[in-house]
Amino acid sequence: HPPSTMGCSESKIPSHNLNPYTQPHNAPIKLEGRVAMIVNPYSGGKQGAVRSEQVQKMLKADASALEVVVFETRYGGHAMEIARDNCWSFCAIICIGGDGTFHEVINGLLRGYLLKPSRVLPPVSVVPCGSGNTVAFDLGIVTVEQAVAAFLGRTTHAIDVLELTDPEDPARRSYRNMADGAGGGGGGGG
Repeated sequence: HPPSTMGCSESKIPSHNLNPYTQPHNAPIKLEGRVAMIVNPYSGGKQGAVRSEQVQKMLKADASALEVVVFETRYGGHAMEIARDNCWSFCAIICIGGDGTFHEVINGLLRGYLLKPSRVLPPVSVVPCGSGNTVAFDLGIVTVEQAVAAFLGRTTHAIDVLELTDPEDPARRSYRNMADGAGGGGGGGG
């Protein structure tokens, strides 16, 4: 099939940037109040909880006035549910896990946005703790220290997201960051 007939249709999400915090590209963002930390404790050989503690200590050492609320995932798809249902009152989200956890967080946020388009999408920070860490590496983040520095630096980087819809079940859709590619990655347990 030519690309136009492979189940791709016009997205219900506007093509312009949805988050005023990220306009213009790489603009400083405001970090005040509460931050949601979504942690996959099983990622990176069960290192997610350890990384979570490291990040929290680094944020406290920075004398940050941010209140960090930790959500640990318990099963596949849980990060998506947490992001969709619980993260709208936070100034930012810190995602600790691999590409799969990041994929779930982005899917949850975008699905939540479709349910209530008046919401503002919070910026998402990634702390690499998976087996591949493609998203973090593509952003130049290899270590926990680099992830925290990027978060505290309060700058954003736009990531293209592709909406995929199942032509046989239009209600079934998935959002992929372009680092994942259309055919794979991002859906694993990272």
